[in-house]
Amino acid sequence: MKQANDSHPVFHIMIHSAGQFGAVLEFLRGKSGNAAGRIYLNADLIYENREYYEDALKKLHGEWTGEICLAFPRIIRKEDEEYLNKIREILQDFDEISGVLTGSLEGFAFMEQMLPGKKIYSDFSFYLWNTAAVKLYEGRLSGGCLPLELKAGEQHALVQATGAFAWEKLIYGRIPMMVTANCVVRTAQSCRKAKARRQTESDFVYLKDRLGKEMPVDVNCIHCMNTIYNSVPLSLHKEIDKWKKEAALRINFTTEDAGMTKNILVFFAEKAGAGELPDGFEYTTAYEKKGVE
Repeated sequence: MKQANDSHPVFHIMIHSAGQFGAVLEFLRGKSGNAAGRIYLNADLIYENREYYEDALKKLHGEWTGEICLAFPRIIRKEDEEYLNKIREILQDFDEISGVLTGSLEGFAFMEQMLPGKKIYSDFSFYLWNTAAVKLYEGRLSGGCLPLELKAGEQHALVQATGAFAWEKLIYGRIPMMVTANCVVRTAQSCRKAKARRQTESDFVYLKDRLGKEMPVDVNCIHCMNTIYNSVPLSLHKEIDKWKKEAALRINFTTEDAGMTKNILVFFAEKAGAGELPDGFEYTTAYEKKGVE
């Protein structure tokens, strides 16, 4: 496994949809694929179509030396019991998947109790804000994503203070503004859960604010949950040189189609730090400079 403190950036990739999965596979098999050290596959995808994804991941495992993990939903509730049992079965049967990414204590507890042999990585919403929090999970987490609410200087200090802990740093992706059980589709129209649906780009609807900005809403009917994202993605492509020796660099895909997914991957793997995103591409640096007051 490539190390985050290598002189070259190591990228971890979050895959949300089927279209993105195809684009990531193409990227990993190409000339820049060795830049990626780990992928996180939305667990809903393999839950819905186990045979296809297991076959694809087995082939990938034979061609690519990186690590394959599943990404848990942001919220886990009692009604997800059947879902979790199926995911546990997949993780038990499928050695090519080394562990999971979770942003909640529920996901962490499930893995620690039910699948102690698998790795657990914490997402930015797990809130490892300080050295005391990291120490609490010492030997229990295999690594974690730096919290978005800390400004860059605070994040650098946390990395330095926690020694060998395997950090990753989100450098591209839409930031969740709200996770809610109130469904915007059900409120505006009617519940569509009964319809046979899969995790594709069409799972997104959009809310428009008073300034005309459109905020994507991931309508997840498996878990009766909506995630409202910022209208523009975070992009720290100008900051890569400051982070590449301290943490793996995380790329989160959400609304991107297959074409945009491929373009973003190529940009970060080949041009980041020495180029600009396409003209007209809006982005934010979020709390990187000012933090949360």
